[in-house]
Amino acid sequence: MNVIPHSRPCLGEEEAAAAAEVVRSGWLKGGPRREELERVIAADQGFAHALAVTSCTQAVHLALRARFPEGGARVVLPAYICRSVWDAVKLAGCEPVLVDSCESDLGPELETTMILEPDAVIVAHLAGIRAPVEGFLGRGLFVIEDCAQRIQPGDRPAHPDPNHVRVFSFEATKVITCGEGGMLALNDAELARVARGLRDGDSEGAATQAWLPFTDLQAAIALVQWRRLPELALARRRNMDRLRAVVPENLLHPAMLKDNAAPFRFLLYGMFAGDLMLAGERAGVAVRKPVGHGSLHTIYAPQNWRFFPGAAVLSHTLVSIPCQPSLRADEMDRVVAFAAEQAAAVGEAAQSKAKERT
Repeated sequence: MNVIPHSRPCLGEEEAAAAAEVVRSGWLKGGPRREELERVIAADQGFAHALAVTSCTQAVHLALRARFPEGGARVVLPAYICRSVWDAVKLAGCEPVLVDSCESDLGPELETTMILEPDAVIVAHLAGIRAPVEGFLGRGLFVIEDCAQRIQPGDRPAHPDPNHVRVFSFEATKVITCGEGGMLALNDAELARVARGLRDGDSEGAATQAWLPFTDLQAAIALVQWRRLPELALARRRNMDRLRAVVPENLLHPAMLKDNAAPFRFLLYGMFAGDLMLAGERAGVAVRKPVGHGSLHTIYAPQNWRFFPGAAVLSHTLVSIPCQPSLRADEMDRVVAFAAEQAAAVGEAAQSKAKERT
């Protein structure tokens, strides 16, 4: 039995034609198509500048390097987040500071963040769930809005803020893809100049450069994918609607019950993640934790486990099941059947326990 993948890019003839056109042009490295992608995303997202780089991790690194050239900044990030974000902070010579993740929106706790008085904060929209980034703006913090798993066309900030930047990912498992790559969107002209210099490198300067190229081949595919965002979001929403119809509300993450303009992952919640992943393996359906390694506090601050109850709950009970636009009709039928079977099994177990208590 073929395993239904948790993630699979949704690519077609339009992407193939765009890539072929670049090959025929003879210009593969970063050039006019990369510049076009940067212009399109900056304008669409309401930022003055955008820089395409090798990955979203490097976009975070670049933003911090440009803003804190001497390093040493204290950067808050939620404990339930991919390790690559921690690595990006370290690459910039800054100090990552973990706070607990809110169970409702998976973002960092605002009150804890402000008590710690950091220099910067990373607010990630994990699994397509929008974290309330506005609460962190206007407080003197450098705010990195991590949109690696949530891209909404036309999502412009209410007010331009030089201390607010966004990063995007084009990695193979993300909302849209060109294989690898990322984007940094920002408003501050001087910050953009410094970041661009670090990305492109200065062969004559003495300072260590970043050298983070992005090719026209990648840009051509990403441009097609960006234009397809509304179509891809609609397909995800349809798949999610089918899953919502067979899974009781008490087994869904609360965000799955709300309208989402930029859907990405379908999250089951309240069941033991390990059991669901094993059941998926037996059924040929790839079930994954949104953050595979679990909460970062288990790696970097295990002695302080009591400060991360929200992240711990998310690590043990949150899983994602396939809903990507690339799923064939028969594959989606199997995913829906699997979800229904697991929900029924949980219901039966709950009834059995209730009888035992009486």
